[in-house]
Amino acid sequence: DLLVDELLDDNSNHEANETATEKPKINKMVIPGDCLTKYLTLENVDEIIKLKLGVGLKVKENEVFATRAGTLTNVGKNGWYVNSNQKRYIPCIDDNVLGIVEDRIGDFMRVNIFGPTSALLPILEFDGATKRNKPTLKTGALVYCRVAVANKDLEPELSCKAIGNALKKDWMTYEGTYGELMGGMDSRCSLIQARELMKPNCSVLTSLGEEFAYEIAVGENGAFWVNSEEGAPSTTVIINAIKNCQYFPVEKHPFVVRHNIETMRKKFKKNKE
Repeated sequence: DLLVDELLDDNSNHEANETATEKPKINKMVIPGDCLTKYLTLENVDEIIKLKLGVGLKVKENEVFATRAGTLTNVGKNGWYVNSNQKRYIPCIDDNVLGIVEDRIGDFMRVNIFGPTSALLPILEFDGATKRNKPTLKTGALVYCRVAVANKDLEPELSCKAIGNALKKDWMTYEGTYGELMGGMDSRCSLIQARELMKPNCSVLTSLGEEFAYEIAVGENGAFWVNSEEGAPSTTVIINAIKNCQYFPVEKHPFVVRHNIETMRKKFKKNKE
């Protein structure tokens, strides 16, 4: 009995020491109300000021709390958010989104980004745009942009000006990261699937790249756009594969992609015959 008590005491002390020196974790499950300050900072509480907090996190009295259930996820050096499979998109600053132009009001375009309200895109918020030389997007045009202003009491404001590592090109070249998307097809998926597609080593896009030459733009609002060099049939196959993969674990994605490609090719072959 004494030996068991000593082992339990040593284990408790070991766990206490690990907790005291615990470093920020990634992929930790959280629920609303959890205090996450110790996972995001090491020693200095002032580090909270340097953090870039996304959806699901809120600062109150120098402490960071979770406001939704999900997985605590790290992006870059100081970026954190709670990854959860919510159904409605809530705009956050610097989110990349796909939107559909609904109307033009003066020097602004009203864009549907599939959120609680429409967003405003200033006409001059394009790289190289001036009062004399500015884009004129028609109603129904698909545009890839980022959220520049997000306030719960105001309509979100968008921008097509490149920042950070985004490719900066004049809006007339259609070669920049942001701007109007021409051709191709657009569709929607779950928000958690959209975040998966935006990862550098996404298994779905890697598997599709082995079969097709294509380009894709993914928004954190669950909308994505695909354009394949082989035309509409290949684009349709890619979109169906992406949407079907969201119902399977990551390790099954290559199999799902191959199955979708084989099935769609058989259908197209029968239609031609």
